[in-house]
Amino acid sequence: GKFGAMMQVHIENDGPVTVEIESPIQEKIPADIPE
Repeated sequence: GKFGAMMQVHIENDGPVTVEIESPIQEKIPADIPE
């Protein structure tokens, strides 16, 4: 819910990671982000 909304804003600023927003599996996104 809110985690996904906040993630979208952060990802949009990242740029190349924006593709993750289109991913149906938002829970696996953090595993892909090298933060």
